[in-house]
Amino acid sequence: MIVEDGVVEQRVHGAASQRFQKTVLRLPGDPPRFVVRKRLPGGASRATPVLLLHGFGQNRRAWHQAERSFANHLAAAGFDVFNTELRGHGRSRRAGASPSHGLEHAVDEDVPAALALASSLTGAPRAFVLGHSLGGLIAYAVAAGSPDRVAGVVTLGAPLDFGRGSATLSLLRAGISRVRAAPHRAFPMAQVRAGLRRTAAAWDLPWLPVPLRAWAPGSMEPGLRDSYLGTAFDAGSFGQLRAVFDAGETISARWSRCDVPALILAGSFDLLAPPASVRPAHDRHLGSDRTYAELPFGHGDLLLGREAPARVWSLVTRWLTARDGLG
Repeated sequence: MIVEDGVVEQRVHGAASQRFQKTVLRLPGDPPRFVVRKRLPGGASRATPVLLLHGFGQNRRAWHQAERSFANHLAAAGFDVFNTELRGHGRSRRAGASPSHGLEHAVDEDVPAALALASSLTGAPRAFVLGHSLGGLIAYAVAAGSPDRVAGVVTLGAPLDFGRGSATLSLLRAGISRVRAAPHRAFPMAQVRAGLRRTAAAWDLPWLPVPLRAWAPGSMEPGLRDSYLGTAFDAGSFGQLRAVFDAGETISARWSRCDVPALILAGSFDLLAPPASVRPAHDRHLGSDRTYAELPFGHGDLLLGREAPARVWSLVTRWLTARDGLG
């Protein structure tokens, strides 16, 4: 169902703006789930659509800020982009849905429904699936379960082996695993967001000895950083977080048998998904077309950092373009 449709003028990166056809769609069935479709006004020029999946406690705005938009960049490059929100996040949460208490709903229902919608609207049998953090783990599982619907997977900071490479994350995982909270209980993302917003300037100090950071120091302009914290940080559940912890056991075996093309990116300064926790997704994947790269980024700035357009977006776009329409 179309909720909104029209031509908008938005920025990609820098001062210049561009016109896009923006359509807000509600997926069939309940609970309410939404996808924002973005493409060039004359229609996408690429054969294969792109599906975007956000990370834990986030929403579609992780891919799109007014000042800098990875989603708009892909649309400007000719791709038909479907920016998907998991149930209970963003528009779905505002429509009354609660976050899932695991990954099953996303893997078995929400993402397949989004893929089916993209296929019906574009006529393409397959789509590229791009996932950040938790979204990357979901992308692995969806590709393994429905390889005929996925043209390729791109993940950014997706920790298949959560905690590996970080003593702090390993302790955090052990501590939260001992919390006797029901899987559907909401994780306190509002408090996390408020705390980050109050202390954001301190987190940008490179010499401050903190064991966890949501972005590399100085990687985002203060205005964009504040907008990111205010709009992209959303909701989550303890069940979802524990699913991230357990992804290596629940997803790894299926992913290792999947032959879908994969580009796996890690941030060398990422303290939430260190390269040691991301690299196993490449090493355990036995597909014939797989690429792993480490780039000088943290976690959120892989998508929105001031250097992301030149270093991350360009790499991803080249990879997608080389495989567009194949198979």
